[in-house]
Amino acid sequence: PQNANGIEGVFIGNLPCGDCAAVRTMVKLSAPDNIEVNRLYVGKSDSLFSITGKFNFNKENNRISFKEKGQLNQYIWAENKITQLDPNGNRITGKFADKYILTRD
Repeated sequence: PQNANGIEGVFIGNLPCGDCAAVRTMVKLSAPDNIEVNRLYVGKSDSLFSITGKFNFNKENNRISFKEKGQLNQYIWAENKITQLDPNGNRITGKFADKYILTRD
């Protein structure tokens, strides 16, 4: 993996949820390539779902990617935010597009 220097930080937001009020999400990126993701399904469960692992950062297109339960998760990094992408790595569009952004804490 490429060095993630400069993108480290904690990013927080409430992502859309099909069967709950929101998915309160925290993504922590730390050098050189460690990721921690915590999710709380608001209105559905009081349990915090956490994963830790390694991520890849592609400097050419500012993509952060990591595997979770065999599924690839991707985000686009910008100065103080990361934006979740769909399962195919495309930007999410539509009326909820701006709800997939986590901001630096």
